Amino acid sequence: MSALIGALLTFNNLEIETMRYAILSICALLAVAQPVYAGKYQRHHEHVSVSELQAFPAASAADGAIVLTRDLRNRSLTFGLSATNLPIDEAFSIWWVVFNRPQNCAMPFECAGSDLANPDVRGSAFWAGGFVTDDSGTVNTTMSVGAGPTRREVFAGTDVGLRNVSRGEVHIVLRSHGTSGVAGTVAEQISTANKACPGGDGTCQNLYFSIHRR
Repeated sequence: MSALIGALLTFNNLEIETMRYAILSICALLAVAQPVYAGKYQRHHEHVSVSELQAFPAASAADGAIVLTRDLRNRSLTFGLSATNLPIDEAFSIWWVVFNRPQNCAMPFECAGSDLANPDVRGSAFWAGGFVTDDSGTVNTTMSVGAGPTRREVFAGTDVGLRNVSRGEVHIVLRSHGTSGVAGTVAEQISTANKACPGGDGTCQNLYFSIHRR
């Protein structure tokens, strides 16, 4: 009888250890897993989306992407741009295009530039920063903006700026000012929308963009 009891206790201990190992394994997997869906993931008070850099019709294709982080706790946006095969030694200004009420766009939650004229959208296109590509057409840069009315140059829409950090639709536009230092100083080229353009003021072109929706 004592032998039988001993065998049962040994079996139960093995079963318990097996279950314990399985539970610990599952917990470890859950701890390291990141919920990634269609180029997006959520972590605590941040939401991150990745969008391929797309070309307007006037531009040749480039390789790259923009990673947008929505910081819900600090009510701000930050993007990281990494791209290659852009025009060499080219000056670009960068523009935030924010649709704070994307449900009011002509195509709800699929906004376009024309929706900036609709006051119900509360849209705002304003300056984000600028850069000059290197001799291989490469750029790596980061820009941020906080919520609230903007004091930066407004390209289109109003100065409402960023209001809806969590659910606003965000487009990021790269606007070319031609070869760096030719149509104006580099400082002028990367900091305005319609100055220091190759064909004169107002002739700069939007070449690339990315779109971030929730």
